[in-house]
Amino acid sequence: METCKSLHTRASYLYLRGMLYTACDHPIQGLEDFHSLEVYDRRLFPKREAVDVIASLSVTNREVLHQNDFYKKSELFKKISQKKPSILDEPIIMEFEKIPTKPVDLHGFSDRCDKLNIASNNDTIGRLFDSLTLGQTDVLEPDTFSAFYQCLKKNEIDCHEVVVPEGHMDQTERVLKLSAVIRTDYGTGHLVLTQKRLLFIQEGLQECKTVILLRDIQELEKFQQGTFRRVDALRIHANESNNSFVACLKEERNCWYLLIREMWSGKLMAEELKDYGIIQQAAQNVTHIDALIQSAEEIPTLSTNIDKAAEHLCWFTRIRTVEPRDSKNEGVLQHRVNPNMYEKEQQAVEALLYTPGSKMGDHDGDSTPKLWCAMGNGKIRVYDASTWILEYEYIKAEDRVVCLLSVGETQVWAGSFDTSVYVIDQHQRAAPLRRLLGHHDMICDLTKNSDNRTVYSASLNGQVIAWNVGTLQEMSQFKLANVKTLSAIKFIKGNLWCCTRDSLLVVEENGGIVRQLQHKDSTGKILKLGDFLITPKNQLWTCCSETSKIAVWDADSFQRLKTIDVKGCRGFTKMIQVHDKLWVGSKTAHFGVDASIYIFNTESREEEKDLHAHSDSIRSMCTAENRYVMSGSGSRDGKVAIWRASAFSRRAALTVDT
Repeated sequence: METCKSLHTRASYLYLRGMLYTACDHPIQGLEDFHSLEVYDRRLFPKREAVDVIASLSVTNREVLHQNDFYKKSELFKKISQKKPSILDEPIIMEFEKIPTKPVDLHGFSDRCDKLNIASNNDTIGRLFDSLTLGQTDVLEPDTFSAFYQCLKKNEIDCHEVVVPEGHMDQTERVLKLSAVIRTDYGTGHLVLTQKRLLFIQEGLQECKTVILLRDIQELEKFQQGTFRRVDALRIHANESNNSFVACLKEERNCWYLLIREMWSGKLMAEELKDYGIIQQAAQNVTHIDALIQSAEEIPTLSTNIDKAAEHLCWFTRIRTVEPRDSKNEGVLQHRVNPNMYEKEQQAVEALLYTPGSKMGDHDGDSTPKLWCAMGNGKIRVYDASTWILEYEYIKAEDRVVCLLSVGETQVWAGSFDTSVYVIDQHQRAAPLRRLLGHHDMICDLTKNSDNRTVYSASLNGQVIAWNVGTLQEMSQFKLANVKTLSAIKFIKGNLWCCTRDSLLVVEENGGIVRQLQHKDSTGKILKLGDFLITPKNQLWTCCSETSKIAVWDADSFQRLKTIDVKGCRGFTKMIQVHDKLWVGSKTAHFGVDASIYIFNTESREEEKDLHAHSDSIRSMCTAENRYVMSGSGSRDGKVAIWRASAFSRRAALTVDT
């Protein structure tokens, strides 16, 4: 290498020797060779490897590094040393071999997007396909796909290389877009967009300023600056002040306008709807829009209609303009969780369960409360109910999981349409699930007796099996006669209350029917039941699945006390009580209208409020220590909403006599 006259060849040798040194556990020598690359060929500088090597240095080696002359001279190494590790520091993988070589239709495009980690959601993929094809053809040419993917990865690498001084970004933030060197009100430098803010990094000095938080933007204004030489510029107006910021972005102006507007719209929607998954979706949209605009320079067919194609990807900008803000949820809707975040096809949230966690700490030291979400594809996802972060996922059943039951301090039972009951040990996640067989039809519900020693599983055909909790063995079973659609079962006051499509049956543990209730209208027509609930004051509430009727009965005599007609409702699905309030989930009135959750006062038997948060029918509900109510929805929405129940309920703690 010493006799090599070619600077490029010498740089290649330095790169290889530096890699060899680091692989042979000589990190200081390897870093010195990497430093030399800054002189010979900076393009070969392996920043990611340098970051990894410096991060893995022992205290002694770190002190040795700091004493070396090459380290003292290198501003880049100093920045790398000062940079804190981030959960976003993941390797950028270029997989050009997966780019199609032939035209692909939407199905093939979806498959490639999934494999290349471009997008996983079918709606997002569909909009991207329409933008790349301009909606004029059913197939996408490989050249267009390749140009888009290369621009996407180039932008990703460029953003990853940006060094933002400590204290200007959160650990969860990442750079989404870096401008060229431009002139601004803060001087000459780069504009940086993240999920939360706009930053300005001054050229040469590497000084960083926060221009504005996205939530504080009032308006974006496109204009031309200058008297003799007009330059395309963007003015950003701030809320509640007369301050504004001007950036002369030149030919980048329209692109930056779209990107900031989409991320700004996503940020505002996330805060309004308490759905912070929207921020991730909006950030993905921003990277897609940017790559689409950049690739248009290489694809003539795109360049002629790039404005229309890019606007089509501005999803949150569009829906925030169209959909009015619902003020009914203010102070009540606390958060949203999206269990379908990484699913290609959205699934219904079929069942929800809250487990409070162990006060003494679990075997693995985890004592936090959990939210369990049973999905339409058979998966069970478990979230930390204090941070709403997905913690783990259980092996999926062969069909949808529709009911969850907490049994004792360690077990969660799950019933599936695959006719099986799965028993999960919360403390031993790696342990295989116990699968209980015996049903001949889809399982619809689970309940337990008052001493937690017996669990009852019910299937749609009316079959009920009693299981011993300790041995997980079948104790007994019976089948309700002439029942085709058993939907819910509850153990109340020593009996099993079984809700079928057209009646509510009170059944002894041996299967003998004690009483039967049917909800009939004024003409004598039997109305189909959706769910039922008994309050601590012995009121029986039933809701109809296909009409707007809710009935209140005396739980002993079955005398009807009141019938409530909820105008505009197409039917009800779930009921849950928190203190003196009854929360009732409904179906969507019609496509495009959110499903409602109606709140009734169990003492006055009057409706007090209706809430909207789901664009599909309510499929599941649960309560968290009588402080919060969780609601899950059908696949068109596929999200979980967390409501603050104390906004309506009295503090008195009421319990159902079981």
